[in-house]
Amino acid sequence: QTLCLHCMPEAMECKSASVVSRVLCILSYNGTSQDVAINYVVLVTVLVAWAVALPTSGAPARWHLACLVFFFLFQVCLCLVVGCSGISIVWNAGMSFATVDSCCAGWPNIRTRVALAVAAIAVVGADGFYVWVAPMVTTIAHLCALLLGVVVRYAIPCPWAKDERPGDSVSPSGAELCLFGSGPPRYRS
Repeated sequence: QTLCLHCMPEAMECKSASVVSRVLCILSYNGTSQDVAINYVVLVTVLVAWAVALPTSGAPARWHLACLVFFFLFQVCLCLVVGCSGISIVWNAGMSFATVDSCCAGWPNIRTRVALAVAAIAVVGADGFYVWVAPMVTTIAHLCALLLGVVVRYAIPCPWAKDERPGDSVSPSGAELCLFGSGPPRYRS
């Protein structure tokens, strides 16, 4: 267990009386530098990939920002309730959200694919590390966070479907939800 300071109960729990102190404790892994380094590197990698993929998204940028804020609020509120620390829900949910969003857009360009692949390697590496050194509840939380990102992305309308002619505006059918089985996406012209 010495590989993971985050795995020690005293490092995971943020018990300060002040809400602000508890939030800072949550976001800083209660001061464990190893977990801070791992998780913030993965978070930055995911955010860069998400930003690279954003211009090809069918969803407005404000939706992406709202989802990122939601993932942070979800993480902080969960940790305030159960006494945990960390940001791994944010980067796991962000990774699956950005990946599904690119899938909805039809995997538009090589730059997006490479950025998401690099982020996926970082996420799988970090998740794999925590499978090895952390309690099972951490792995379950990571899997649930990946599912959260998928569910949140599928809840956002995908206005990318257009008529076959280039330059046409978004068709009424383009406002439907981007759901499994709704057919392949049509590409932006």
